This record gives sequence, structure tokens and C-alpha cells, in this order.
Amino acid sequence: MGLNNTHALGRSERFYVVDEVTPGTQVKPAAANYMVVTKSGIGLEQTNDVRTDKRDTRSALERVPGKSSAPFTAECFLIPSGTAGTPPDAHSLIKAAFGSYANTPATSDVYSLSASQSMPTVSAYSLLNDILSVASKGVWIDSLNIAFSGGDKPKLKFDGAGMGHMLTATSTLNGAPSGADITVQTGDGIKFSVGSIVKVSADDNSGAGFKVLSIVGDVLTLEGSPTALTGADVIPFLPVGYDGVGTPVSGISGCLSVDGSSLPITGFDCTIKNGYKVIDDEACQEFPTDAIPGFREVSGTVSFRARKDLLIYLANAKEHTQLQFVATMGSGAGKTVTLTMPIIEMDFTGIDIPEADEVVLSLPYVALGSSGEDEATLSFT
Repeated sequence: MGLNNTHALGRSERFYVVDEVTPGTQVKPAAANYMVVTKSGIGLEQTNDVRTDKRDTRSALERVPGKSSAPFTAECFLIPSGTAGTPPDAHSLIKAAFGSYANTPATSDVYSLSASQSMPTVSAYSLLNDILSVASKGVWIDSLNIAFSGGDKPKLKFDGAGMGHMLTATSTLNGAPSGADITVQTGDGIKFSVGSIVKVSADDNSGAGFKVLSIVGDVLTLEGSPTALTGADVIPFLPVGYDGVGTPVSGISGCLSVDGSSLPITGFDCTIKNGYKVIDDEACQEFPTDAIPGFREVSGTVSFRARKDLLIYLANAKEHTQLQFVATMGSGAGKTVTLTMPIIEMDFTGIDIPEADEVVLSLPYVALGSSGEDEATLSFT
């Protein structure tokens, strides 16, 4: 904490993602929903337009609130669980990006693409030093990027948006609780949102936290009846998490196979874009109420040195030869991740020739399906 006051510190973030049963219907997290991240963003973008009707002054006198959106992003290392058949730390977000998931106990977790409109959504939560929490519900994942280069550890980056936003800060009780109703200090009701999860003093609802069901002024109605005295703290709460399961995949373990032959690469990435059309134009709704997956794009870039024996791949790019990519990251049972793209086509681009060093080719590629929904699979084994 600071010398005089506690501050919200990024290094102390606890991040949770939990599957939703009905898209847009918030689900409270449990300790097992904790996810280790390197960066996250649960944002809020609001429209607040200045009135443009006629007036006798050139000054802006009033603004009128309009539509809002809740952008979402999360970045993490690629972390298999360490036990074959046990899903990884980022399971819920990977499943939301791919759409389909299959588990074989003690053997594998396989994520594949889906043609369904019923893509998974999640509720996401971030807690900083027990003084600030932000959350979103109905989060869809529009884009997943998998990247590694040199000896760097492979990373995942998720981008999407949600159907709502919850802000939770701190206050104290202005009087004792009245059943499920608590009254915070005057003017502090705006520090909380419907859907906020709090604890009152030491009462954390048996480790689950109290969800705020409604707010009227400074009166918060909780899902249960806390026991506390006047002046007790009302603070953001999420179940005690853990430091994640498994170890990040090393950047020196694995390979990229092209049609069965290992290609010595300097960098590789793959991005899955779901192409969601956001339903955000309905009257009387602040946030989007739905999102429809559109045509999918699976693409990326592969970089390698222009070595004599590797120039065949430059020719393949020029001729749009169809190849197979298999990117293997990590090794050993429960620690191996495999991204398989049965049909890819690389594109020829300009060759950047340095002043003295060797030429490095950076070729974009597009993954194609054969029968559909089969252009990419991600397996943890």
C-alpha cells in the first residue's frame, strides 16, 4: 500500500473468468475460476452527447447519455495444466474463442471451431487490492491471438466485449444492516453497481461474497443478510484465488512442422477472428444485447531466415501452394500444446533486405477449411 493510503496496484490483480449458462446473465465466480494474466482490461466506453438544440448561447449547457459498450481484453502466458486431460488456466476464454470443446479424461483437451450461433460467453472479474473491482457480463471473444518468437514464451491475447459493466469501490455502513438492506455513507451508493460482489466487514457470505441485487440511492439490497455493526467496511470481494495451475510453456520447447518437415522459425503467430456483428442499435438498451458470429478468419505470419534449403517456402508462397502447419509448443504429458491447421496458403510479400545481416522472410498466411470448421484445432495433451 502507499505510505498514507492504499492504492490499486496492477501487480496485485486477481482475475476471474466463469462460464455463463445464458449469455448476458452474470455468474458469480468461485476460487477455481481464477486465471493468471499478464494484462487485462474490462473497460467502459460511454456516449454522452452535448445537446444540439437551439439556444441563446454558444456554450454547451447539458449532455445527454447514450449507448455504452464494454470492451474486454486479456493477455496471458500459454499455461497447460500439467496434467493430461485437465483443462488449462485459460480454458473458458479459449473455449469462447473457438466455440467447441471436447475432454478426454487423463488424455486431452481439444478446442475446435464451431458453426453454431450459440457461442460461449463468460462473466469476467478483476480485483485490485480489495479496494477496486471491475467486472463485465455476457463477454464474447471476437479475437484470439497465439504468438511466439525467438526464445520468448508463447502468449495468448483475447479481445472482445460484454453486455454490461460493474464498478465496485469501498464504503462503510451508515447504520446497521436491515436484513438484506445495507446503507452506505451518503453519496457512496454510486461506488457500487447492480451485480457488484462485496463483503461487509469479515462477513463474506461463507466465502461466496454478497451480490448486489438493487441500488436505491445509498441503500444496497444484497442477496443475503450480513451481520455487521455501524461503520463496518463494505468492500469489493472475490473468492480467494490461487496462483494458477501449471507452468508457462518455455519458448525453447517445440517446433513448427510444415507438411511434416520442421521449419526453423524466428517467429510465428495465429489469429482467430470470429467477426461478430454486435446488436447495439435497439431502443431503450444501454449496452449490446446480443452478438452474431459472422464469417471467420484464421490467419497469421511465419518468419524464417532466407536459407538456401528453405527458399522452397518462398516459392510455395508465390504459387499459393496449400500446406499443413502444425505448431507444437512444450513437451511432455500435460505440458504439450498443439495448434493444427491442415490447409494453409502463404502469400508472397516484398523481401526486406538489410544492410549486412541475413535476410529474414516474414510471410503472411491464411488457414482454410476443407469441409468447414476444421481450419484450426488447439489441443492440450
